[in-house]
Amino acid sequence: YMVRIICRIKPPKEDNIELVNDTKILLYKKGRNLLDKSIIKPYQFELDKIYDYNIDTRKIYNDEIKPKLLNDFGVFIYGHTGSGKTYSMFGNDTDLGIFDLISEEFKKDYEIEAIDLRYNGIYDLFTNNKIVLYSNGKEDTCHNSEKQKITPDNYLDFKNKIIESRTRGKSKHNNVSSRSHLVIYIYKNDNKYTIVDLAGNERKPNLYNKVNEYETSFINSSLLALKECFRSYGKSYMPYRRSDLTRLLKKIITKKNLIICTIHSGFPYFYDSI
Repeated sequence: YMVRIICRIKPPKEDNIELVNDTKILLYKKGRNLLDKSIIKPYQFELDKIYDYNIDTRKIYNDEIKPKLLNDFGVFIYGHTGSGKTYSMFGNDTDLGIFDLISEEFKKDYEIEAIDLRYNGIYDLFTNNKIVLYSNGKEDTCHNSEKQKITPDNYLDFKNKIIESRTRGKSKHNNVSSRSHLVIYIYKNDNKYTIVDLAGNERKPNLYNKVNEYETSFINSSLLALKECFRSYGKSYMPYRRSDLTRLLKKIITKKNLIICTIHSGFPYFYDSI
């Protein structure tokens, strides 16, 4: 397989979601029939694994990520705004996220790069240097991005800087939400681990101003480019050059990556979850 796709349901789980088993899920949609009577229609999806609302992050980490730390790998986290992406990745005051658990595994002793892809360019998240992508024929490399050394003493400062970057703009469901894609590279034991925190997708977004319109257009076009690359797997041509996001991920996109999709139950979130 090219990619393993798992789903995490944000608590509390409302009654428009039903798990058939640990790989099949039903999402119910409210609608009307030809007689204008209210009906509830089920849509079934089958993924590689579905984690219910009461499964903690450490369980997901132990099952899905820890065994992959022997080699280079990529993990994508994806979902609409408010569905628990930031919690899954970075935890909160009481719970550890996936980033914390990987850092714990490496005893908070590794090197890191954090690259923020915004509608107006690519930036080194820690220095705010603008990055230029150069192609050497095999891959696109980041000119002007710097590796930072993580230690137990500075770990929280770097983590907080990343979290703050994920709460910059305004979206349909949140007054603060990530309006950029974040690519984190972790270097340890001659391996390079890639964590991609994708901006929340939005169906029929509310546009507040011109910048918000640019952000939404950038997010949707780059997600489409990523989808087209996944769809092209195994074919002779893969359209990497359609976006900076796919150019940056060219080396890992054909590996056996993990996608964690987060969903928020409740009828108002039906279309975004779909």
